[in-house]
Amino acid sequence: LKDSSLLNTSRNDRDKYTCRKCKSTSKIESHHIVPIYKIVGVENITDRRQIEFSKLLNDISNGTTLCHSCHRKEHKHYKK
Repeated sequence: LKDSSLLNTSRNDRDKYTCRKCKSTSKIESHHIVPIYKIVGVENITDRRQIEFSKLLNDISNGTTLCHSCHRKEHKHYKK
């Protein structure tokens, strides 16, 4: 990602450092709504250098703020 720390901070600022699922303000993390593995497949990204040109990976609207617990639950959905 172009600058993932800046992107994460922007998302967290937008979401007021509050989990969008449970409203917790503890252990806040950023989460891609469209998973990275899907974006890599759809955009046919084969090299890490291509990531910085991915509009979806670098789009603030493709992210949300979750607490650690909700983030883990969200990723469990992908394993099914």
